[in-house]
Amino acid sequence: MIKQELKLNEAGKLQVILGVLIFSFISFIVTFGTMWLALIGPTNPFIDKGAELTKAELARVDSLRVVEQAILQQIESLENHKSKLNKSADSLITEINSHAKSITGLKDELTRLGSQVGEEKKERMKKLSGIVSGLSDVNLKRITEDLEVPVLVSLVMNSSGKRAKTIMNAMNPKRAALVAREMSRVKGLKTNGG
Repeated sequence: MIKQELKLNEAGKLQVILGVLIFSFISFIVTFGTMWLALIGPTNPFIDKGAELTKAELARVDSLRVVEQAILQQIESLENHKSKLNKSADSLITEINSHAKSITGLKDELTRLGSQVGEEKKERMKKLSGIVSGLSDVNLKRITEDLEVPVLVSLVMNSSGKRAKTIMNAMNPKRAALVAREMSRVKGLKTNGG
């Protein structure tokens, strides 16, 4: 009897183990199937569908070929246009260089003429400063009020120290300050090469 109970007990254990194994296998299949459907879908990804294309896919491929041909033709047209522009640019560069040489020659001529005019202007300003500084205080004051600031600056800068002082003293204080400020600006430009 004990042997029978042991056999029944062992058989029960085997049944329990077998049941757990079957339950585990079934739950694995159900879990795997659910994941398969969720991730991949109901179709089998391992089946080769072949190289069959639908009519819509074939039409799309044909339209892409047409677009590709149009783009290639447009690229060729743009490259031809680019080469024409390069030729035009070369001729324009040559013309610009020619004009630059002419401009350089004109600048040199203007500089030469400017220095001549500058010397003549200095001489005239020295003569004018001599005349102006010899005027009476009333007349000198009236002239300094009528002349423009750039003329006054040039007049004072081209006068000797005593004449420049006489001219500056004849001006009203605000005008004298304006002339002095402009003179310092001009002197600063000259020292800085301007």
